Amino acid sequence: MDPDEGARLRPIRFGILGPGTAFRAWQVRSIEALLAQPGVQLGLLMLPGAGRRSPRPIRPGPRDRFLFRTYGELVRPRAFWTVDMAHRLRDIDVLRLHGSTADQSAPPLDESELRRIEDHDLDFILRFDATNARGILRAARYGVWSFRHDEGFREGGGPPGFWEIYNGESVVETRLLRLTDRHGEDIVLRRGFFKTALHSWTRTIDEVCFGSARWPTLVCRDIQSGRADHLEGVPPAIDSAVPRRPTDTETLRFLARQTRNAIRRADKGLRHHEEWSIGIVEAPIAAFLEPTDRLEVRWLRPPGDGRFVADPFGVEFDGAVHVLYEDFDYRSSKGTIATMPATAEQAPSPPVQAIELPVHASYPYLLVDHGEIYCIPETHEAREVSLYRAIECSRSDGKRPPPCSRASRRSTARSSSTKADGGSPARIRMRGRTSTSSCGTPRP
Repeated sequence: MDPDEGARLRPIRFGILGPGTAFRAWQVRSIEALLAQPGVQLGLLMLPGAGRRSPRPIRPGPRDRFLFRTYGELVRPRAFWTVDMAHRLRDIDVLRLHGSTADQSAPPLDESELRRIEDHDLDFILRFDATNARGILRAARYGVWSFRHDEGFREGGGPPGFWEIYNGESVVETRLLRLTDRHGEDIVLRRGFFKTALHSWTRTIDEVCFGSARWPTLVCRDIQSGRADHLEGVPPAIDSAVPRRPTDTETLRFLARQTRNAIRRADKGLRHHEEWSIGIVEAPIAAFLEPTDRLEVRWLRPPGDGRFVADPFGVEFDGAVHVLYEDFDYRSSKGTIATMPATAEQAPSPPVQAIELPVHASYPYLLVDHGEIYCIPETHEAREVSLYRAIECSRSDGKRPPPCSRASRRSTARSSSTKADGGSPARIRMRGRTSTSSCGTPRP
Protein backbone atom coordinates (compact mmCIF):
# COMPACT_ATOMS: atom_id res chain seq x y z
CA MET A 1 0.00 0.00 0.00
CA ASP A 2 1.17 3.51 -0.81
CA PRO A 3 2.29 5.22 2.46
CA ASP A 4 0.17 8.26 1.57
CA GLU A 5 -2.90 6.10 1.15
CA GLY A 6 -2.14 4.27 4.39
CA ALA A 7 -1.89 7.58 6.27
CA ARG A 8 -5.40 8.44 5.12
CA LEU A 9 -6.75 5.15 6.50
CA ARG A 10 -5.03 5.19 9.90
CA PRO A 11 -4.05 7.83 12.47
CA ILE A 12 -0.89 9.83 11.83
CA ARG A 13 1.60 9.03 14.58
CA PHE A 14 4.45 11.35 15.43
CA GLY A 15 7.32 11.48 17.88
CA ILE A 16 9.05 14.39 19.59
CA LEU A 17 12.81 14.79 19.94
CA GLY A 18 13.06 17.14 22.89
CA PRO A 19 15.19 18.15 25.89
CA GLY A 20 12.68 16.83 28.45
CA THR A 21 9.07 17.49 29.37
CA ALA A 22 9.58 21.28 29.54
CA PHE A 23 9.26 23.12 26.24
CA ARG A 24 9.19 26.68 25.04
CA ALA A 25 5.75 28.24 24.69
CA TRP A 26 5.81 28.29 20.89
CA GLN A 27 6.81 24.60 20.84
CA VAL A 28 3.94 23.79 23.19
CA ARG A 29 1.56 25.60 20.84
CA SER A 30 2.86 23.49 17.96
CA ILE A 31 2.43 20.25 19.91
CA GLU A 32 -1.05 21.17 21.14
CA ALA A 33 -2.15 22.03 17.58
CA LEU A 34 -1.05 18.57 16.45
CA LEU A 35 -2.84 16.85 19.34
CA ALA A 36 -6.01 18.82 18.57
CA GLN A 37 -6.00 17.68 14.94
CA PRO A 38 -8.36 14.69 14.41
CA GLY A 39 -6.48 11.60 13.32
CA VAL A 40 -3.08 12.70 14.71
CA GLN A 41 -1.51 10.96 17.72
CA LEU A 42 1.68 11.42 19.73
CA GLY A 43 3.40 8.05 19.98
CA LEU A 44 6.88 8.63 21.41
CA LEU A 45 8.96 11.18 23.33
CA MET A 46 12.72 10.90 22.72
CA LEU A 47 15.09 12.49 25.22
CA PRO A 48 18.87 12.76 25.57
CA GLY A 49 20.47 10.01 27.62
CA ALA A 50 20.40 10.39 31.41
CA GLY A 51 23.17 12.63 32.66
CA ARG A 52 23.93 13.98 29.20
CA ARG A 53 22.94 17.51 28.32
CA SER A 54 22.37 18.94 24.87
CA PRO A 55 24.13 22.31 24.97
CA ARG A 56 23.69 24.69 22.11
CA PRO A 57 26.98 24.86 20.23
CA ILE A 58 28.73 28.19 19.91
CA ARG A 59 30.03 28.83 16.45
CA PRO A 60 33.61 30.05 16.28
CA GLY A 61 34.29 33.59 15.09
CA PRO A 62 37.01 36.16 14.79
CA ARG A 63 36.02 37.91 18.02
CA ASP A 64 34.29 37.14 21.26
CA ARG A 65 30.48 37.51 21.03
CA PHE A 66 30.02 38.49 24.66
CA LEU A 67 27.51 41.31 24.07
CA PHE A 68 25.31 39.21 21.81
CA ARG A 69 25.26 36.31 24.28
CA THR A 70 24.49 38.65 27.16
CA TYR A 71 21.73 40.53 25.34
CA GLY A 72 20.30 37.26 24.01
CA GLU A 73 19.95 35.99 27.57
CA LEU A 74 18.10 39.17 28.57
CA VAL A 75 15.58 38.95 25.72
CA ARG A 76 12.61 36.95 27.04
CA PRO A 77 9.81 36.93 24.45
CA ARG A 78 6.62 35.08 25.31
CA ALA A 79 7.54 32.45 22.73
CA PHE A 80 10.54 31.46 24.90
CA TRP A 81 8.68 31.12 28.19
CA THR A 82 9.06 27.62 29.58
CA VAL A 83 5.99 25.41 29.91
CA ASP A 84 6.07 22.06 31.69
CA MET A 85 4.12 19.39 29.82
CA ALA A 86 4.90 16.51 32.19
CA HIS A 87 1.25 15.98 33.07
CA ARG A 88 0.14 16.27 29.43
CA LEU A 89 2.74 13.70 28.32
CA ARG A 90 2.45 11.35 31.29
CA ASP A 91 0.99 8.48 29.22
CA ILE A 92 3.43 8.79 26.31
CA ASP A 93 6.25 6.25 25.88
CA VAL A 94 9.68 7.73 26.59
CA LEU A 95 12.94 6.65 24.96
CA ARG A 96 16.32 7.97 26.06
CA LEU A 97 18.85 8.16 23.25
CA HIS A 98 22.23 7.29 24.73
CA GLY A 99 24.02 7.09 21.40
CA SER A 100 23.41 10.61 20.11
CA THR A 101 24.10 14.04 21.57
CA ALA A 102 24.60 17.54 20.27
CA ASP A 103 28.21 16.65 19.53
CA GLN A 104 28.43 15.91 15.81
CA SER A 105 31.23 13.44 16.52
CA ALA A 106 29.05 11.38 18.86
CA PRO A 107 28.40 7.77 17.84
CA PRO A 108 25.11 7.11 16.04
CA LEU A 109 22.24 5.26 17.65
CA ASP A 110 22.82 1.60 18.22
CA GLU A 111 20.55 -0.90 16.48
CA SER A 112 18.42 -1.57 19.56
CA GLU A 113 17.51 2.13 19.97
CA LEU A 114 16.74 2.48 16.28
CA ARG A 115 14.50 -0.61 16.37
CA ARG A 116 12.61 0.75 19.38
CA ILE A 117 11.85 3.94 17.44
CA GLU A 118 10.78 1.98 14.36
CA ASP A 119 8.55 -0.27 16.50
CA HIS A 120 6.40 2.79 17.32
CA ASP A 121 5.43 3.07 13.63
CA LEU A 122 5.91 6.85 13.45
CA ASP A 123 5.02 8.98 10.45
CA PHE A 124 7.35 11.82 11.42
CA ILE A 125 9.55 13.07 14.25
CA LEU A 126 9.38 16.72 15.34
CA ARG A 127 12.76 17.99 16.50
CA PHE A 128 12.82 20.46 19.39
CA ASP A 129 16.28 19.73 20.76
CA ALA A 130 19.97 20.13 19.87
CA THR A 131 20.38 16.36 19.85
CA ASN A 132 22.03 15.16 16.67
CA ALA A 133 19.24 13.69 14.53
CA ARG A 134 21.45 12.13 11.87
CA GLY A 135 20.88 8.61 13.15
CA ILE A 136 17.06 8.74 12.97
CA LEU A 137 16.39 10.52 9.67
CA ARG A 138 14.81 7.37 8.24
CA ALA A 139 13.24 6.05 11.44
CA ALA A 140 9.84 7.53 10.48
CA ARG A 141 7.94 7.43 7.17
CA TYR A 142 8.30 11.15 6.53
CA GLY A 143 11.54 11.66 8.41
CA VAL A 144 12.53 14.32 10.92
CA TRP A 145 10.97 17.80 10.78
CA SER A 146 12.57 20.93 12.17
CA PHE A 147 11.95 24.69 12.05
CA ARG A 148 14.63 26.75 10.34
CA HIS A 149 14.57 29.45 13.03
CA ASP A 150 15.16 26.70 15.59
CA GLU A 151 17.94 25.22 13.48
CA GLY A 152 19.64 28.61 13.41
CA PHE A 153 19.39 28.84 17.19
CA ARG A 154 20.97 25.39 17.52
CA GLU A 155 23.79 26.31 15.13
CA GLY A 156 24.68 29.38 17.18
CA GLY A 157 23.06 32.01 14.98
CA GLY A 158 20.66 33.09 17.70
CA PRO A 159 16.89 33.68 17.58
CA PRO A 160 15.23 34.90 14.36
CA GLY A 161 14.94 38.54 13.43
CA PHE A 162 18.29 39.94 14.56
CA TRP A 163 19.77 40.50 11.12
CA GLU A 164 16.44 41.62 9.66
CA ILE A 165 16.21 44.42 12.25
CA TYR A 166 19.91 45.18 11.80
CA ASN A 167 19.48 45.55 8.02
CA GLY A 168 16.06 47.25 8.20
CA GLU A 169 14.31 44.42 6.33
CA SER A 170 10.52 44.41 6.37
CA VAL A 171 9.99 40.65 6.70
CA VAL A 172 11.56 37.60 8.33
CA GLU A 173 11.57 34.32 6.46
CA THR A 174 11.35 30.93 8.13
CA ARG A 175 10.71 27.36 7.00
CA LEU A 176 9.58 23.99 8.26
CA LEU A 177 12.12 21.49 6.97
CA ARG A 178 12.40 17.76 6.50
CA LEU A 179 16.03 17.12 7.39
CA THR A 180 18.23 15.10 5.07
CA ASP A 181 21.76 13.75 5.36
CA ARG A 182 22.88 16.12 2.59
CA HIS A 183 24.06 19.46 3.95
CA GLY A 184 22.06 22.37 2.56
CA GLU A 185 19.55 20.09 0.80
CA ASP A 186 16.76 19.82 3.36
CA ILE A 187 13.23 19.52 1.93
CA VAL A 188 11.02 22.57 2.53
CA LEU A 189 7.60 21.51 3.85
CA ARG A 190 6.35 25.03 4.60
CA ARG A 191 7.81 28.47 3.94
CA GLY A 192 6.51 31.80 5.12
CA PHE A 193 7.33 35.45 5.81
CA PHE A 194 6.45 37.45 8.90
CA LYS A 195 6.50 41.19 9.44
CA THR A 196 9.60 42.49 11.19
CA ALA A 197 8.93 44.65 14.23
CA LEU A 198 11.93 46.93 13.65
CA HIS A 199 11.49 48.49 17.09
CA SER A 200 11.38 45.21 19.02
CA TRP A 201 13.38 42.01 18.65
CA THR A 202 11.12 40.41 21.27
CA ARG A 203 7.98 41.06 19.25
CA THR A 204 9.65 39.84 16.06
CA ILE A 205 10.60 36.55 17.72
CA ASP A 206 7.03 36.06 18.95
CA GLU A 207 5.66 36.82 15.49
CA VAL A 208 7.88 34.24 13.79
CA CYS A 209 7.71 31.48 16.39
CA PHE A 210 4.00 31.64 17.20
CA GLY A 211 3.05 32.41 13.61
CA SER A 212 4.68 29.24 12.27
CA ALA A 213 3.79 26.93 15.17
CA ARG A 214 0.83 25.34 13.35
CA TRP A 215 2.77 24.41 10.24
CA PRO A 216 3.32 20.75 11.23
CA THR A 217 -0.45 20.44 11.65
CA LEU A 218 -1.00 21.86 8.16
CA VAL A 219 1.43 19.31 6.70
CA CYS A 220 -0.49 16.56 8.52
CA ARG A 221 -3.65 17.78 6.83
CA ASP A 222 -1.85 17.50 3.50
CA ILE A 223 -1.00 13.89 4.31
CA GLN A 224 -4.57 13.12 5.36
CA SER A 225 -5.94 14.59 2.13
CA GLY A 226 -3.48 12.69 -0.05
CA ARG A 227 -1.35 15.72 -0.95
CA ALA A 228 2.00 14.62 0.44
CA ASP A 229 4.18 14.53 -2.68
CA HIS A 230 6.17 17.52 -1.49
CA LEU A 231 7.38 15.55 1.54
CA GLU A 232 9.52 13.46 -0.81
CA GLY A 233 10.23 16.27 -3.25
CA VAL A 234 13.49 17.54 -4.64
CA PRO A 235 15.07 20.12 -2.31
CA PRO A 236 14.58 23.61 -3.78
CA ALA A 237 17.53 25.79 -4.67
CA ILE A 238 17.18 28.31 -1.84
CA ASP A 239 19.66 29.65 0.63
CA SER A 240 19.98 27.34 3.62
CA ALA A 241 22.89 29.06 5.35
CA VAL A 242 22.47 29.68 9.07
CA PRO A 243 22.95 33.36 10.03
CA ARG A 244 26.27 33.93 11.74
CA ARG A 245 26.63 35.17 15.28
CA PRO A 246 27.18 38.97 15.32
CA THR A 247 30.26 40.64 16.73
CA ASP A 248 30.20 43.00 19.71
CA THR A 249 30.37 45.99 17.35
CA GLU A 250 27.43 44.70 15.32
CA THR A 251 25.44 44.07 18.50
CA LEU A 252 26.00 47.67 19.64
CA ARG A 253 24.95 48.89 16.19
CA PHE A 254 21.82 46.67 16.37
CA LEU A 255 20.85 48.11 19.77
CA ALA A 256 21.29 51.65 18.45
CA ARG A 257 19.12 50.98 15.40
CA GLN A 258 16.42 49.21 17.40
CA THR A 259 16.31 52.10 19.89
CA ARG A 260 16.12 54.64 17.04
CA ASN A 261 13.22 52.70 15.49
CA ALA A 262 11.40 52.57 18.83
CA ILE A 263 11.77 56.35 19.31
CA ARG A 264 10.51 57.03 15.79
CA ARG A 265 7.54 54.73 16.33
CA ALA A 266 6.63 56.40 19.63
CA ASP A 267 6.93 59.86 18.07
CA LYS A 268 4.74 58.84 15.14
CA GLY A 269 2.15 57.40 17.54
CA LEU A 270 1.98 60.68 19.42
CA ARG A 271 1.70 62.94 16.37
CA HIS A 272 -0.05 60.74 13.81
CA HIS A 273 -2.59 57.95 13.62
CA GLU A 274 -3.97 55.78 10.86
CA GLU A 275 -7.50 56.53 9.74
CA TRP A 276 -9.04 54.02 7.36
CA SER A 277 -11.92 54.88 5.07
CA ILE A 278 -13.56 53.85 1.80
CA GLY A 279 -13.07 55.45 -1.61
CA ILE A 280 -15.44 55.08 -4.57
CA VAL A 281 -14.36 55.41 -8.21
CA GLU A 282 -17.06 55.94 -10.81
CA ALA A 283 -15.32 53.79 -13.44
CA PRO A 284 -15.18 50.15 -14.52
CA ILE A 285 -12.65 47.87 -12.88
CA ALA A 286 -10.59 47.76 -16.09
CA ALA A 287 -9.78 51.43 -15.52
CA PHE A 288 -7.35 50.40 -12.80
CA LEU A 289 -5.11 48.87 -15.46
CA GLU A 290 -4.31 52.43 -16.48
CA PRO A 291 -2.16 54.85 -14.42
CA THR A 292 -4.07 55.45 -11.18
CA ASP A 293 -3.45 59.19 -11.13
CA ARG A 294 -6.09 59.52 -13.84
CA LEU A 295 -8.81 58.11 -11.60
CA GLU A 296 -10.88 60.40 -9.42
CA VAL A 297 -11.60 58.88 -6.01
CA ARG A 298 -14.50 60.07 -3.90
CA TRP A 299 -13.44 59.38 -0.32
CA LEU A 300 -16.09 58.90 2.34
CA ARG A 301 -15.59 60.84 5.54
CA PRO A 302 -14.15 58.59 8.30
CA PRO A 303 -16.87 57.40 10.68
CA GLY A 304 -15.09 58.57 13.83
CA ASP A 305 -16.58 57.41 17.13
CA GLY A 306 -13.75 54.91 17.70
CA ARG A 307 -14.40 53.05 14.43
CA PHE A 308 -12.88 52.51 11.03
CA VAL A 309 -14.28 51.10 7.79
CA ALA A 310 -12.47 48.92 5.24
CA ASP A 311 -12.79 46.02 2.78
CA PRO A 312 -15.58 47.49 0.61
CA PHE A 313 -17.45 45.35 -1.93
CA GLY A 314 -20.09 46.79 -4.24
CA VAL A 315 -23.17 45.05 -5.58
CA GLU A 316 -26.03 46.27 -7.76
CA PHE A 317 -29.55 45.33 -6.68
CA ASP A 318 -32.66 46.56 -8.50
CA GLY A 319 -30.70 49.33 -10.18
CA ALA A 320 -29.15 50.67 -6.96
CA VAL A 321 -25.54 50.05 -5.89
CA HIS A 322 -24.96 49.01 -2.28
CA VAL A 323 -21.63 48.63 -0.48
CA LEU A 324 -20.84 45.86 1.97
CA TYR A 325 -17.83 46.57 4.16
CA GLU A 326 -16.11 45.83 7.45
CA ASP A 327 -17.03 48.20 10.27
CA PHE A 328 -14.46 47.81 13.04
CA ASP A 329 -15.05 49.08 16.58
CA TYR A 330 -11.84 49.75 18.53
CA ARG A 331 -13.66 49.48 21.85
CA SER A 332 -14.76 45.90 21.27
CA SER A 333 -11.89 44.97 18.90
CA LYS A 334 -14.53 43.38 16.70
CA GLY A 335 -15.49 43.90 13.09
CA THR A 336 -18.96 43.47 11.66
CA ILE A 337 -20.26 43.32 8.10
CA ALA A 338 -22.28 46.47 7.45
CA THR A 339 -24.04 48.00 4.45
CA MET A 340 -24.73 51.43 3.01
CA PRO A 341 -25.76 52.89 -0.34
CA ALA A 342 -22.92 53.80 -2.68
CA THR A 343 -24.21 57.40 -2.72
CA ALA A 344 -23.45 57.86 1.00
CA GLU A 345 -21.00 60.56 2.03
CA GLN A 346 -20.08 58.82 5.29
CA ALA A 347 -20.56 55.40 6.83
CA PRO A 348 -23.68 55.49 9.03
CA SER A 349 -23.35 55.57 12.80
CA PRO A 350 -24.24 53.21 14.28
CA PRO A 351 -23.50 50.88 11.34
CA VAL A 352 -26.36 49.16 9.54
CA GLN A 353 -25.39 45.55 10.01
CA ALA A 354 -25.88 43.09 7.18
CA ILE A 355 -24.44 40.04 8.91
CA GLU A 356 -24.32 39.99 12.68
CA LEU A 357 -22.10 37.29 14.13
CA PRO A 358 -20.65 36.60 17.60
CA VAL A 359 -17.10 36.65 16.16
CA HIS A 360 -15.00 39.18 14.26
CA ALA A 361 -15.95 39.38 10.58
CA SER A 362 -14.25 41.17 7.69
CA TYR A 363 -13.69 41.06 3.93
CA PRO A 364 -17.28 40.40 2.75
CA TYR A 365 -16.42 38.70 -0.56
CA LEU A 366 -19.42 38.86 -2.90
CA LEU A 367 -20.46 36.68 -5.81
CA VAL A 368 -23.56 36.41 -7.96
CA ASP A 369 -25.00 33.14 -9.29
CA HIS A 370 -28.25 32.85 -11.28
CA GLY A 371 -29.40 36.22 -10.00
CA GLU A 372 -28.73 35.33 -6.34
CA ILE A 373 -26.23 37.39 -4.34
CA TYR A 374 -23.96 35.51 -1.94
CA CYS A 375 -21.36 36.65 0.60
CA ILE A 376 -18.43 34.77 2.11
CA PRO A 377 -16.99 36.87 4.97
CA GLU A 378 -13.70 36.19 6.70
CA THR A 379 -14.54 34.65 10.10
CA HIS A 380 -11.39 32.80 11.15
CA GLU A 381 -12.35 32.96 14.84
CA ALA A 382 -15.38 30.77 14.06
CA ARG A 383 -13.01 28.20 12.47
CA GLU A 384 -15.35 27.84 9.52
CA VAL A 385 -16.16 29.22 6.08
CA SER A 386 -19.82 30.18 5.76
CA LEU A 387 -21.86 31.21 2.73
CA TYR A 388 -24.64 33.76 3.17
CA ARG A 389 -27.42 34.52 0.67
CA ALA A 390 -29.09 37.90 0.22
CA ILE A 391 -32.83 37.84 0.88
CA GLU A 392 -35.55 40.48 0.57
CA CYS A 393 -37.51 42.12 3.34
CA SER A 394 -41.18 42.99 3.31
CA ARG A 395 -42.51 45.66 5.65
CA SER A 396 -45.63 45.17 7.66
CA ASP A 397 -47.18 48.23 5.97
CA GLY A 398 -47.02 46.38 2.65
CA LYS A 399 -44.42 48.67 1.11
CA ARG A 400 -41.30 47.11 -0.32
CA PRO A 401 -38.08 48.52 1.18
CA PRO A 402 -34.65 48.31 -0.42
CA PRO A 403 -33.13 44.83 -0.70
CA CYS A 404 -32.47 43.42 2.72
CA SER A 405 -30.11 40.65 3.56
CA ARG A 406 -29.06 38.82 6.59
CA ALA A 407 -26.95 35.83 7.31
CA SER A 408 -27.16 32.48 8.91
CA ARG A 409 -26.28 28.91 8.26
CA ARG A 410 -28.79 26.64 6.64
CA SER A 411 -30.59 24.96 9.43
CA THR A 412 -33.88 25.49 11.24
CA ALA A 413 -36.34 28.03 9.84
CA ARG A 414 -36.94 31.03 12.07
CA SER A 415 -38.00 34.63 11.70
CA SER A 416 -36.87 37.87 13.28
CA SER A 417 -38.14 41.42 13.38
CA THR A 418 -36.09 44.42 12.28
CA LYS A 419 -36.34 47.95 10.96
CA ALA A 420 -35.80 48.30 7.21
CA ASP A 421 -34.63 51.66 5.82
CA GLY A 422 -36.06 53.45 8.85
CA GLY A 423 -39.57 52.18 8.09
CA SER A 424 -41.89 50.00 10.09
CA PRO A 425 -40.73 46.56 11.31
CA ALA A 426 -39.98 43.98 8.63
CA ARG A 427 -40.54 40.26 8.96
CA ILE A 428 -37.64 38.23 7.67
CA ARG A 429 -37.75 34.52 6.98
CA MET A 430 -34.45 32.98 8.01
CA ARG A 431 -32.76 29.64 8.06
CA GLY A 432 -30.39 29.24 10.97
CA ARG A 433 -29.45 31.61 13.76
CA THR A 434 -31.71 34.54 14.55
CA SER A 435 -30.07 37.93 14.28
CA THR A 436 -30.94 41.50 13.42
CA SER A 437 -31.09 42.38 9.77
CA SER A 438 -30.38 45.35 7.56
CA CYS A 439 -30.83 46.69 4.08
CA GLY A 440 -28.73 46.09 1.03
CA THR A 441 -26.82 43.06 2.31
CA PRO A 442 -26.51 39.24 2.34
CA ARG A 443 -27.70 36.18 4.21
CA PRO A 444 -27.96 32.41 3.52
